[in-house]
Amino acid sequence: MEGLTNGLVARLSWESRRLTMALLRRVGWEGAGVVVAVAIAISALLVSQTLIAKGATMRRQLDQIDKAKEARPVVASAADGLAAFQAYLPAHDDIPETVKRLLILAEDQGVAVASGEYQVKMENGYVAYRMSLPIKGEAGAVQTFLILALRQHPTLALETATFRREKIESNDVEARLHLTLMTRLPDGVVQVKNK
Repeated sequence: MEGLTNGLVARLSWESRRLTMALLRRVGWEGAGVVVAVAIAISALLVSQTLIAKGATMRRQLDQIDKAKEARPVVASAADGLAAFQAYLPAHDDIPETVKRLLILAEDQGVAVASGEYQVKMENGYVAYRMSLPIKGEAGAVQTFLILALRQHPTLALETATFRREKIESNDVEARLHLTLMTRLPDGVVQVKNK
């Protein structure tokens, strides 16, 4: 088998030298330089188009972030800040609908979500609904899902994310996302602070 591989490599090497010499005889060194320059120019054009598209996407994302910053209310005092924070939080009863929207968003992006773990914890005047979601999909789809989920749900926070690939050349990733959705306390519930 090794002899076959060495023979193939020798044959390919000989063919490439033969084609190079035929090209040089036909167009000369100047022509070969022009061919190389054209190939480099085409490659540069393709790369630049990709970078321009990515740059436009990043500019749109930064514009959205700037708009979100401008939309934040100006707070005069700590009490006003707490009141504004609590008014900004979605209602506790919205948790099932938000989880459903997250699962639909994952499905729309082609990301599979396995059975997750959920935990509700009362914090200082709000509810922290913690989710541990095992997901699987193409790396780009997982990234898009995560970005869209955080954009569409401003009170959703990414605590940790771990990623794993079966093989380095694989485009699919397995991830475990630890997300927290912050909501107002349930109606009629008043949290008592410990002293």
